[in-house]
Amino acid sequence: MTSNLLVFIQELKEWNNRFNLTAITLENEVLLKHLVDSLAPSPYLPHGASILDIGSGAGLPGIPLKIVRSDLRVTLLDSSRKKIHFQKHVIRTLKLCQIQTIQTRAEDAIGRNPDMRRHYDAVLSRAFSSLKFFIELGKPFIKENGFLIAFKGPGGTAELSRLEPWLAHKSMRIAGVEYRLPYLEHDRRLYIVRRLRNGEKSLNLGLGQK
Repeated sequence: MTSNLLVFIQELKEWNNRFNLTAITLENEVLLKHLVDSLAPSPYLPHGASILDIGSGAGLPGIPLKIVRSDLRVTLLDSSRKKIHFQKHVIRTLKLCQIQTIQTRAEDAIGRNPDMRRHYDAVLSRAFSSLKFFIELGKPFIKENGFLIAFKGPGGTAELSRLEPWLAHKSMRIAGVEYRLPYLEHDRRLYIVRRLRNGEKSLNLGLGQK
């Protein structure tokens, strides 16, 4: 674990005591459920990718990903003033480059910043319980060959089966990556979604279980 990740966790703990940035407060749970979980997409992000973290909250997963992947260009999007303030503090403290914050609702972001449309290689979020809502919200932000990454728990499998006809109608496909956080019993999944290219029948990102 890099020293900057440790600094980030310490800052999160200190700020959380004052501003209630996250409901998870026990140190071991912060490390596993926030920090380690945030790094799960790293193997699937191309070198130098531009990523948008929607509903980034305390900077998760965007800031940990940026710390371990300095090549990434990261935008953190959240509507909460106090959470954006924390993100900016961490960025200054760690002297992180090529990372920016935007304070607005994701639904309003493109209207206020038209350049964000089809601008990102990947759009990520840990903030949404509904996979369909995240896909609808995130799709306008990704480039033609970009993709979405959603973090889900064990319930994601049933939700995905209900979505398959809708995804086919939208000419989108999804691939799942199963992983497990250390010392925790339940499985986690990344769902990676993108548009089908001309002639494609299915999505193949070379993904499997981690």
